[in-house]
Amino acid sequence: MVTVKSQLGEDGQIEISVNDTGPGLPQGKADQIFDAFFTTKPQGSGMGLAILEQIQCSHPGSLSPSIPTVSEFCARTLLPPRQSRENSRLD
Repeated sequence: MVTVKSQLGEDGQIEISVNDTGPGLPQGKADQIFDAFFTTKPQGSGMGLAILEQIQCSHPGSLSPSIPTVSEFCARTLLPPRQSRENSRLD
C-alpha cells in the first residue's frame, strides 16, 4: 500500500512523505529507485519517485529516502515555503 502525506513544519517548510509497505526492494536495486520507469511491481509505472525527485530538484529542499524495514520504503522531501506575492515581486 502506498501512502502520500503532506504537512506544514514549524519552520514553514512543507514536508511530503511517500510510504510504501509493499514487498520491499530486491537486494542491490536501491540505487535505481529514482530512475524513471524503474519498478519492482508488475503493474507499476516506475514514475512516482522519479516525479518526487524532479519536484525536489526544482526547489531548494532536501530528499531523504529510507528503508525502515525490509518490506517498507519511505521517501521524505522538505520544500521551502512559497513566498507571498508581495515578497516575490520584482520592482
